[in-house]
Amino acid sequence: TIVYKALELYPIYVRVQAQVQSNIDTALTQNSVNLSTIRYITRPSTSQIQLNAKTSDQTNDLDGYVFEGWYVNYQNDANRGDLLTRNTTYILEGAEGAQATTYTAVYTRIYGIYYHDTTGAVIYTAYVDENTSRTFVTQTLDNNNNTVEVPIDSGAYDAIWDSLEENEIFLNWQWEQANGTLVQWEDFYDQTVTGTMDLYPIIRRVEVTDPSGNDVDVIVGMENDEINLCFDGEYDEPYISIHIEDVAYDSSGVSSSEDIEDMPINLYASHQSTQSTIGEATTDENGEAIIYLFGEINITQQSEQQDSDDDVFIYQILDDNNQVIDEVSVTLGETKTIIVPYGRYRVRRKANWAWRYPQSITNEFGITNLNLEEDVTFVKNKVTTKWFDGTSYIDNDYE
Repeated sequence: TIVYKALELYPIYVRVQAQVQSNIDTALTQNSVNLSTIRYITRPSTSQIQLNAKTSDQTNDLDGYVFEGWYVNYQNDANRGDLLTRNTTYILEGAEGAQATTYTAVYTRIYGIYYHDTTGAVIYTAYVDENTSRTFVTQTLDNNNNTVEVPIDSGAYDAIWDSLEENEIFLNWQWEQANGTLVQWEDFYDQTVTGTMDLYPIIRRVEVTDPSGNDVDVIVGMENDEINLCFDGEYDEPYISIHIEDVAYDSSGVSSSEDIEDMPINLYASHQSTQSTIGEATTDENGEAIIYLFGEINITQQSEQQDSDDDVFIYQILDDNNQVIDEVSVTLGETKTIIVPYGRYRVRRKANWAWRYPQSITNEFGITNLNLEEDVTFVKNKVTTKWFDGTSYIDNDYE
């Protein structure tokens, strides 16, 4: 149009008739949530209208909900209508905003399953859609083609094992309901999840101490309802004391503990050991047991000369306080084995019964889980066969 004279122009406004709602408005209103802060309309430009929806990452008012998308022609959750976008924002262009259309922000209720460690901290979270029929286990086939149940939230099990001490064994979960009631695993693991749940661990704690009451470094395992222990390092004390208890946790800390009676215990020398057990025990009514530890000292008498000497040599076993704890006689070519508790020892030839046999003594050695057997050999070097020549003697050296 060509303008030939002054014109007065007036804007034409169109009423925005687009409406927004969400499928959870009723629930939000019951919780006193301002709906206009959850789903609302904005004007990013003079010609555009934008639909906006918040998510649980943006407001605590949406905890437990996941945004699914903007829909038109929404009827109910079973008949959501037509999806416009999965994004939380949607632009209405031109005359779209002037149309009396209701746009629905659709949310899905999700249930959080919160797995806690022994301190109460959340170590793993699983989310379950309210429209999903979901339990805690699923079925699969093992290597023998047998149907077995395995946990769905395997990450929770990895997390709890990583959080435990080496002397602790994870047993199971218990569910603490909102009213504080504790439900055991066997009573809910195959039930459909219908709400938010907090699960706390039940563990088996194995305490191992030495005769002085100090903790002993051990690696703990359990198989076929038996406790397996192996030393994590060298140990040279005569016994270990063991206490086994099951400890259950809830939001307040320890909910219960129980001493475990009649629990078989197998002790191995080390985690690298291929030998059989070095000790076994079963706990009493207080969950306690003691395993006494023994090794062997093998004393052998040899000679550098091939003769038929029938001399008898007497050897004493000395402990780390230099006290004689045993005495044994050994003839030439013979080996005698002495069973001794774990500890530090030396072997000494008893010299006060014959002048021609000078004293010989070993260096200190340990009978330990890493040295269950010590071979001690003395070698006789005959200088003369005469008893009373006044000068000669027999060396009996430790090798």
